[in-house]
Amino acid sequence: MAPTDCPFCARLHARETPLIDEPLVVALVEEHPHAIGHSVVIPRRHVGRLIELSDDEHQSLFDTARQLLHELEARHHPDAFTVGVNDGAAAGQSVPHVHLHLVPRHSGDVPNPRGGIRKALPPPLAD
Repeated sequence: MAPTDCPFCARLHARETPLIDEPLVVALVEEHPHAIGHSVVIPRRHVGRLIELSDDEHQSLFDTARQLLHELEARHHPDAFTVGVNDGAAAGQSVPHVHLHLVPRHSGDVPNPRGGIRKALPPPLAD
């Protein structure tokens, strides 16, 4: 996907008011939230995979995520967070621009949250 077709790049160029505005990354409210406060942290540079981030972008992505977690905790008082990245199409990444989801979670918001990432794939095949 070219930057001109990227919905995250479009949001950056639309001058949307970010939750956090840093030189290398920005935090935005998720357009299709799964919970109140669901946000994404994205690099300003159009880059598809975590491994393609510069060291400074990587550091800024996770520093900004930590800052936003504190802000979301103060604002929404969640019991926990789901923090996730789908890194590549085979992992379920639908927009090929790195983005880190921060989803505030509350006890009882789903019947059984245990297992997390283990529910993303079927059990491994036996040898």
